[in-house]
Amino acid sequence: MAVSPTPERAPGAARAVTRLAAILLAALPAACENPDPHIFPDPLDPGGGGTVSLARDVQPLFTLHCVGCHGGASPEAQLTLESGRLYDRTLGAVGVASWELPPLLRIEPGASDRSYLARSRPARSKSSGSGSMTARATTDARGGARGGGRRGRAAGLALAATLAALAAPAARATAEAEAYAAAQRLVEARCLGCHGPDEPEAGLDLTPERLARATVNVPSHTQPGLRLVDPGRPDRSALYLKTLPATEGHYRGPRMPMRAAPLDAAETAVLKNWIGSFDPAVWGEPAPAAAAEAAPSAESRAPEGSRPVPIFQDTRLLQLPTTETLGPTGIETRFLHRFKESVEEAGWYGLGGLDGGAWTSLGVAVGLGPRFDLELRRTNLFKDWALNGKLALATQRPDGSPLSVAVELGYEYLQERSAANRNRVSLSVPIARRFGERLSLLAVPMYASRANPFDPDDTGGTVALGLGGEFWLNPHLSLTGEWIGQLAGVDLPYQSGSVAFSIFTSRHIFRLVLTNTSGMHTSLYAPGGELDWSEGEFRLGFNIVRTFDRAGSRRASVP
Repeated sequence: MAVSPTPERAPGAARAVTRLAAILLAALPAACENPDPHIFPDPLDPGGGGTVSLARDVQPLFTLHCVGCHGGASPEAQLTLESGRLYDRTLGAVGVASWELPPLLRIEPGASDRSYLARSRPARSKSSGSGSMTARATTDARGGARGGGRRGRAAGLALAATLAALAAPAARATAEAEAYAAAQRLVEARCLGCHGPDEPEAGLDLTPERLARATVNVPSHTQPGLRLVDPGRPDRSALYLKTLPATEGHYRGPRMPMRAAPLDAAETAVLKNWIGSFDPAVWGEPAPAAAAEAAPSAESRAPEGSRPVPIFQDTRLLQLPTTETLGPTGIETRFLHRFKESVEEAGWYGLGGLDGGAWTSLGVAVGLGPRFDLELRRTNLFKDWALNGKLALATQRPDGSPLSVAVELGYEYLQERSAANRNRVSLSVPIARRFGERLSLLAVPMYASRANPFDPDDTGGTVALGLGGEFWLNPHLSLTGEWIGQLAGVDLPYQSGSVAFSIFTSRHIFRLVLTNTSGMHTSLYAPGGELDWSEGEFRLGFNIVRTFDRAGSRRASVP
């Protein structure tokens, strides 16, 4: 028996809404398979061989009850239900992700249980004033059950059972949608300065319409083993953790938001509430490919108190190696620049050394595992090459090791033919600890063989101790210093000393440096410096560091 577009009994708003709900729940999935004419079995007479047409039966109800909000140039929630626009890839319903419950599509062909329009409770209609669709549908279902007709009773019972089954998921979906809306408002107010639609930092667009798609189950570029948002797990969600103090979030890199005041407790609670609101029955685990790509590391699965504490935001301080490594997918480029003339020698006329040339160093480091980095550098001082491998041995943890410890082994080759002792090796053991939010300290005992580049008869090495520290003025600015004292072997006239003002922005680090040392490889800075700090002699320089994530470049989920 075919369903007529005009019901025979009391058409009224309530019966029309009931009919729309029933048709949507049972018919929309099939309607998505063939755009024209969308014919499928009658949901009110499943055994009668009748048919329902999307164009004839469903679209008129959308037009009557929905397009008042979901139509026109700016439809509510960017969803249009106008005739001919259901398949619009941006504003339509078929195959388009739901804003309110992003893991679902608004309509997923052939799957009403995964279609948000079939699960949601529509708001009061502006077009008909018919009230809540669910409430009206329930009232009419009861009336149909009392009507005595076999078809009326079957339709009423089927609709009542469907609505009852949907009641609990719909309530959960409503709570999740409210938490998501609050997170959208917070992120829009506090994060779009950097993560807006136009050239967002790190390619992460956090505009409200993209927030879920850009973060949920998306692996973090800077925190290996974590996702930006891990559904139901704020403690494993980098988006939330990076808004906390570093000693609580245990992350690498600066605290978010950049260039703005940190989020207060109420604001971080909004993010935590949203991430904790996800329904496991809907979200489940990520797809196998995503799960394998973002497999949590042992450290990210560890209880909060046993996670490592980040000591520094860089794998090197000014020249000394720190205990930090890049992680299994990290890449780092480093450019170091030192004017040849001292500031005193160049004077203001020479702009502090700008006219006198410079010593420069360019290096690339790659993370080859969670604890091991390999670095290749080239400096023009003696046309020297350096190959360094660093292994993290221990990490500071609140309930574990009080210190972070690493070891770096290097091989250096001086390509300049006039240099002496052109082949040398080095060993450094950085030991570090972070004290609270603002202070990190570093000690680096080191040895460099054949450290004299001027005298071929002196084949001895140098034993030295480097000390360094970083004091944070705020999450993005710090004062940095290091000193290297020679304990035995080859040494230059003065002990090495450097200070810097450092700026951190996302994956970039810029350090403005004052130093008395020209060497930038271990065997060249370990013997000391050639300028006398006590006489006010120092040279200007700078360091520029940029980090990348080679896994992140392969992910299409982050624009």
